[in-house]
Amino acid sequence: MVFDDATLYQESALYTGEAIEKTAVSISTTEGDEMNLITDVMNFVSIDNRDKIPKAFMRFDGAKGGFTSKYVDTSKPVAVVPKLKTNPVNTQTGDRSFGDSTAIAANTIAGINFNYTQPFVDYNHEGLSDRSDGDEVAHSNSDRWPNAGTGGADYDIESNVGTPSCIDPATTDRSLSQKGVLFGEGDHMIVPSVKVDHEYSIYMVFSTHYGSNLFNNYFYTAYGDAAGETLGPGGSYRQDGPATKIDLSKNRFSFRHSGRTSEPAIGKSNEQIVQDVNDPDFNACHVFIIRRDKNNNIFVQDRKGEVIASIPAILGKLPMATDGPLLIERLGTTADIIINHFNKSVLARFGVIKQDIGYNESVRLADDLFQFYSK
Repeated sequence: MVFDDATLYQESALYTGEAIEKTAVSISTTEGDEMNLITDVMNFVSIDNRDKIPKAFMRFDGAKGGFTSKYVDTSKPVAVVPKLKTNPVNTQTGDRSFGDSTAIAANTIAGINFNYTQPFVDYNHEGLSDRSDGDEVAHSNSDRWPNAGTGGADYDIESNVGTPSCIDPATTDRSLSQKGVLFGEGDHMIVPSVKVDHEYSIYMVFSTHYGSNLFNNYFYTAYGDAAGETLGPGGSYRQDGPATKIDLSKNRFSFRHSGRTSEPAIGKSNEQIVQDVNDPDFNACHVFIIRRDKNNNIFVQDRKGEVIASIPAILGKLPMATDGPLLIERLGTTADIIINHFNKSVLARFGVIKQDIGYNESVRLADDLFQFYSK
């Protein structure tokens, strides 16, 4: 069933060709009784003496039970499912709409539409356009990795440790469709301090295919700060104090923020986080969206948009704390710890949005990034 005048908003200012789908309610019924249920609803809608029974209504109470029609299948776990639409769709294609061509262009960075939630920093393949395969990246200002986010050039990466180098898919196959940066043994980058005090969303795209027929099965530390307090999203650490060593892990998420030196917040996966090369549907390109909401809960979503880890909020300077400022000053490690060859990977994109973009938007962003960068 669909309803008029039952949307979340009183008014909508849409672009030409856009519409918000009507609110709908799905009601379960047993096979063969579909027309009987529809007839009950239509009979109610067509009541002639409604003015004499002003309180007449049909009841479909999926929480406490109670249904006007006997043809509702109450054996289903969810007998009544409301669908309240909030995002506009393109009436020609039926796909979600992102506005007219001007709006789409304004919200798109390097092939990805961020839909009004622009990243503060965004390091992507377009920033490597003048780099050839094997060229060192971010060794000096002349070969910096520019920031495409709203923070501007103040957050360009201009220095590194080791020799992180450009991978061009036209020359070297590393299971990516776009250029990326190979972080080899001992490689990382020095990032101008990116600080987010409260909620945030981090997105990262990387390939575990780091050499000819060589793949990394370990989930590594992608970012951190100079002090070894901020760290994430992978690796294993001693319980207390700034990070001085990164132990290997295949199924652990680790998060800590600036000003915190107790045991990192940990989320464990029942399976290996990065896909094993022996899996039948193996794809070396991985996408992760990491969100901290306004209540300091942390969520991790994979390239399918599925939540694969959730860590409840713990506040203060306590073990497993999830609060504190996010401070990113390193890419590829934390505290300038020299990583070993088990951390090798090719980073195609990394960005920070200074808000929690939410579950639904993360699902879309994860899929868009995967479709764009996977080969």
